[in-house]
Amino acid sequence: KFDSSPLEETVIEKVTARFFINQEFTCTRKQFPLILAYGITCHKSQGLSLDVVLADLGGDVFEPGMAYVSLSRVRRLQNLYLFDFDAAQICCNALAYNEYQRLRPLSFPSPLPLLSKCNVWPLSGRPRQGSLLSRAHHSAVSVSITANDRRRSKAPKKRALPVQQQAKNDGRAAKKPRLTTVNSASSRSEQPSLPIVRLSNTSRFNCYSNTVVQLLRHLPHFNAALSNLPPSELCGVLLETMMGLHPDTTLLRQTVGGDFAIPQMHDACEFLLHLLNALDSFDIEEQFAFVERPVQRCTQCEDHPLRDVQPIRELILHLLPSQYHQETFQTVVNRVQSAEVKDMPCSLPDGSTVQHRHSNHLEINFQPAQKYLIMQLNKFHLNRGEMVKRDMMVTKFSQSNQMMFGHRFRAIGAVEHLGHSPLIAHYIAWCRSDNSWFRYDDDKTPQQRARLPNGLKNIVTLVLEKF
Repeated sequence: KFDSSPLEETVIEKVTARFFINQEFTCTRKQFPLILAYGITCHKSQGLSLDVVLADLGGDVFEPGMAYVSLSRVRRLQNLYLFDFDAAQICCNALAYNEYQRLRPLSFPSPLPLLSKCNVWPLSGRPRQGSLLSRAHHSAVSVSITANDRRRSKAPKKRALPVQQQAKNDGRAAKKPRLTTVNSASSRSEQPSLPIVRLSNTSRFNCYSNTVVQLLRHLPHFNAALSNLPPSELCGVLLETMMGLHPDTTLLRQTVGGDFAIPQMHDACEFLLHLLNALDSFDIEEQFAFVERPVQRCTQCEDHPLRDVQPIRELILHLLPSQYHQETFQTVVNRVQSAEVKDMPCSLPDGSTVQHRHSNHLEINFQPAQKYLIMQLNKFHLNRGEMVKRDMMVTKFSQSNQMMFGHRFRAIGAVEHLGHSPLIAHYIAWCRSDNSWFRYDDDKTPQQRARLPNGLKNIVTLVLEKF
């Protein structure tokens, strides 16, 4: 411990210490009189009074009040030293700032002047370097809910995303401030119930991962389970991206890993599958997982015995391609379970083996904890050694009440594919907000739609919610 300034040069010399082992032997040790010193976080320093403080107030300040906690730990101002100081990172909470501004004119006996303008961070997330006010308006724009009779979700009340609720339509004003932006479409009749998050695509490779993030933001059961996961790097980056604290999904793709640098892997459904597996959470997997059980029955042996085939847990239901340009949705679904006849070996009682004809089909079983079903509409076929899209029309699809495999589903999300092949494509997310759909195209303003495209045109993936 040195009371002098750390900027002054101090010479440290070795000291000698002598230890008596017994009356005949002694031990001498020479060393520098130094002890280990450790850095602590701003949160851990709360409540301490320190003699000397070296504080890092750069880009790692991510909550309102963090800078105040660090600066107020030192007893004397002359013993405070700042490292990587960024004044834009010093901010206060928006609700606290607005409440002080409301109370100061009401003070007794004389009103107090309003506080001067300061950096306000309205979201409980991690800001990045730059202007906090401009970052809040650029990344996440909170839009109030306009419908009063919305259907309440059965998910737990704890949410992963900050949602500002509107006060009940009883004449009272909303307590929370409304955040707006000059880029918001105020002339629309309805806005999404979640804050609008715009994810840029300057690299021209982020559209498929941007689409996946927008879809996951609109799954309430998934968000509730994600917020309860143990802290991890992937979980933290995913939550920050979903709250709009990153300009794009580049960091998320790097954290997920995989071979997504290869153009063949630039697929929204493939990235969603890798992301769910990388989270490595049983609770989240249970929301999407279903069981495919192959049923193989011999048609020639006596009693038509069943072959013992292990069931498989899947996260995505892949629908088989069609040779027709138009089919009903139920026909496409039934094709997954349609029976095929194959020649397979059978063991006879005498120990010999013969080839018999077997009937093969799939049984799709849903678990009680399953909330969502991801369906990939295979609209690609091989043409002269190259995969090209054949956009068939899927008719008679009920977006609000579709019966499948003995359960009822409603569409809650979709992936639109623009292009002629998997390699040359652009992905767009369709997300349901109550009775309306919103089309999220990277960082553009979401477009409101009444329903999905007719015939599911250009739709390659559906996200269905079981009810």
